Amino acid sequence: MREFLDQIEICEAAGRDLAERLRTQIAELTTQLAAAEQALERLKITRETILEIAPDLPGGLAPLPSAYRRILALFENTADGMHPKDVCLALDTGTEPGRSKAPAPN
Repeated sequence: MREFLDQIEICEAAGRDLAERLRTQIAELTTQLAAAEQALERLKITRETILEIAPDLPGGLAPLPSAYRRILALFENTADGMHPKDVCLALDTGTEPGRSKAPAPN
């Protein structure tokens, strides 16, 4: 009988450990979810603001010049971001300080 009770105690301890790990994960995920929701809300507000003022801008919302679109495309296709040197290499602008051959915006 004692062995049976000892086994139950071991299972209870494992269950408590698992529950605590899950509570910690839930807390971390809750924090991450709140940050993601805040970022989405800021983007929504930004979009609404741009759409509100766009009619007042000369030419409305003109498309970005191709050089800017190329830069944005780099970041859209990179999950972890990029170092400035990597951006310069990808755009073939050179990496020496003050020696960039940046394309002129179209």
